[in-house]
Amino acid sequence: MTISLVSWPSLAVAVALFVIVLGLVVRSARRGTRLLTVRTMVWAVVGTSALALVLHGTGLVPLDIPRWFYAVAMLPFLGPAAAVAAGRALRAPARVLAVACLPLGLMVSVLVVNQHYQYWPTLDALMGKDHTDPLLDPATVLRLAGADPVAGTSTSTRHGPDNAVKEGRLVDLPIPGTVSGFHARTARVWLPPGFLTDPDRPRPVVVLIGGTPSWTSDWTRSARLDRVADRVAAEHGGEAPLLVMVDANGSAFGDTECVGPAETYITTDVPAFMEAHFGVPADRAAWGVAGYSEGGTCAVTLALRHPDRFSAFADLAGDSHPDVGGHHRTVRSLFGGSEAEFAAHDPAALLAHGSYPELAGWFGSGRDDGSPRRETAQLAAEARAAGMTVAEFSGPGAHDFGFVGHALDQALPWLDDQLSVPQTEPTSDRVAVAVG
Repeated sequence: MTISLVSWPSLAVAVALFVIVLGLVVRSARRGTRLLTVRTMVWAVVGTSALALVLHGTGLVPLDIPRWFYAVAMLPFLGPAAAVAAGRALRAPARVLAVACLPLGLMVSVLVVNQHYQYWPTLDALMGKDHTDPLLDPATVLRLAGADPVAGTSTSTRHGPDNAVKEGRLVDLPIPGTVSGFHARTARVWLPPGFLTDPDRPRPVVVLIGGTPSWTSDWTRSARLDRVADRVAAEHGGEAPLLVMVDANGSAFGDTECVGPAETYITTDVPAFMEAHFGVPADRAAWGVAGYSEGGTCAVTLALRHPDRFSAFADLAGDSHPDVGGHHRTVRSLFGGSEAEFAAHDPAALLAHGSYPELAGWFGSGRDDGSPRRETAQLAAEARAAGMTVAEFSGPGAHDFGFVGHALDQALPWLDDQLSVPQTEPTSDRVAVAVG
């Protein structure tokens, strides 16, 4: 049975348990302690501040998190803080409960933040299950590329119309930054069911870019991209674009805005890899790019800067400009202080001074997303004015993976309709290419 972690009942149970235990601690301590509430809050603030300094100092948590997160972060410290404030007035059983408040408070904090971002939709996701479709190893993918049967299946299973593979497959592969020198984390590739029966058939591809912080597995863990892709494939006889979920930041908390080596990696190294290993045509008509948050900004920017590579893009709640903490900091840290380079990577500036009738753009945002919603709508209007084919979507949610899931339900079929491949004879040359 799947237990939801983004529903209010699960959070309500955790909060109730925490309040009961903390209440028992406070009730026991007040019998012999004056100003307990004030002292407890002081010690809780001290503990939270120390933790925040460590997390920010090491770069594990960005500086621009919502301010109310700090209040939530205090919850694990309340029980231990009450024990310190009460001192000897707190008896042994109550001290045990005070220590128990630490994991209970941490659980509540995680659930509250998760309710905000919907990063772990279920308990299974929290426990490490980050995909629905089966995960293959690279060696198996090479066998598929060489038209070998899927391990454990027969030829009749692969080709029989009644026993056709109905789900796609996933594979985690390192895509080297041969030209860019960019050190990307492992990419995740979704293969449509048709790939398992006809791996030599040329197919289009969509490059997917996450935000910050992010992992490539977020697309399948949190947004359930593999399920959405399965539905698209089911409507087209098992065929759909290949989906390659790439790392554009080099680390979980990095933020390149797809500038510099990251831009070369996505527009040169990733295409070379996909063309060599999966037979994706080099023709721009076969290439799309999509992203969420920072990745949405990347998708728009890359498509505008490289219309010879991408023919369509999807922007899921991206910003209208590259942004790593304000304009001055962005220009200094990403562009070496050059305003001209910033303008050359600014979607708003590119749209204002260019014409893009050859591009198709999909713009989506959550109805409760505030600034990203307004910026996405403005970019869509500017793209339409620049001659682009534009589709827009406003869905439930804010800046969270609940919205991303709803958006992908619309964006992926749209991208599938936009992309195409030239009519060429399939080849089997890819079997000689080794995965690095």
